[in-house]
Amino acid sequence: MRIGILAIGTELLFGQTVNTNATFLSKELNTRGFDVLYHVTVGDNPNRMKEELSTLMKKVDCVITSGGLGPTEDDITRDLVGDYFKRRLIEHPDALKEIEEYYKKNNRLMPKSNIRQALIPEGSIILPNKYGTAPGFILQEDDQVIVSLPGPPSELVPMFNTYVIPVLEQRLDKHMYYKIIRTFGIGESSLEESLMSIIHGQVDPTIATYAKPGECSVRVASQNTDLQVAKKKVEVTIARIKELVGEYIYSENDEELLDVVFHKLLQDNLTLATAESCTGGYIASSITDIEGASQILLGSLVVYSIQSKIKLLGIDKSLIDKFGVVSPQVAIEMATKTRMLHSTDIGIGTTGYLSGGKDVPEKEAGRVCWAIDFKGEVISGEFYLKRNKKRQAFKHYVMLHIMNALNKKIG
Repeated sequence: MRIGILAIGTELLFGQTVNTNATFLSKELNTRGFDVLYHVTVGDNPNRMKEELSTLMKKVDCVITSGGLGPTEDDITRDLVGDYFKRRLIEHPDALKEIEEYYKKNNRLMPKSNIRQALIPEGSIILPNKYGTAPGFILQEDDQVIVSLPGPPSELVPMFNTYVIPVLEQRLDKHMYYKIIRTFGIGESSLEESLMSIIHGQVDPTIATYAKPGECSVRVASQNTDLQVAKKKVEVTIARIKELVGEYIYSENDEELLDVVFHKLLQDNLTLATAESCTGGYIASSITDIEGASQILLGSLVVYSIQSKIKLLGIDKSLIDKFGVVSPQVAIEMATKTRMLHSTDIGIGTTGYLSGGKDVPEKEAGRVCWAIDFKGEVISGEFYLKRNKKRQAFKHYVMLHIMNALNKKIG
């Protein structure tokens, strides 16, 4: 089934609002076997809206609109869809009742303009809105479908998941099955080159590589009238991928690297502490973003200056003088000191130069040294990052690099 997404709203065109709805809808639809062919954004202009809807409907089987279902005069999506299918708008008592109850529940007086939201093209399937006032609707005629959803993501997402997917899936004649492999330590071009023997001439399953900051993913997807056949094809292909690039794979289930490590630590009842210089607490902060972090992270120190490394961690000044503050030796000492200080199983130390400066030699800019003390056994390393990276991206990559090392250590 071919689908086009029509996002309505001048605020989207002006960049005042990010169109997260299109991203969400594309992802959800593609994973279920629908072919999303177009993304179109149009402002609140009746003529342009009508033109874009008509154009899309000539190219696809279904158009999903978002926005334009509010109570104001420029909210004309319902009028637009009604005109396209030559259906008059009728007031739906159940829809109006839900709008009235919404205002009553929130102890607010309903403006008369909100009655407009209960006007729906005749013959539509009404989509209740439990998180706002604008009901959505589905209008089908012959082989054409228009799905109209409210603009706010907090309303669109649950409405789509609850009511739209079951209706659209009735029109599918094939099942989609896919898995996403996550890798670290190999670039997208190298990854694709390594998999070219599989990618070349692919028909089913299909293989696609994607790059994101610090890592790459491989999506393996199959469509078949028999879901079990699709699953088997995907698993066979993944086995071949593992033979070629298995050393870089950390997840076959589209998981974040930090999540993979976190759950291993939780499962093995392991605790850790960090001593961070160049990452400025980013590693510890990332861990605390995960529910249950208190069971893993027992302490963290941001020791950005030489003085703090000496005073708070007890790093010997002579070690810094001898090897430099950015050195594997200092990173190792930081990892060991924080592990002992917090009585944890694992200690992590980071030190480096995020960028150049008057006190940083040119050749040292972007250098990172790191260490992990795992119950007294130390692993460490160093690498250089391009100086054009933003500081947040720099920290994120360092975190990923360390988590990858820790993941391999835990096994």
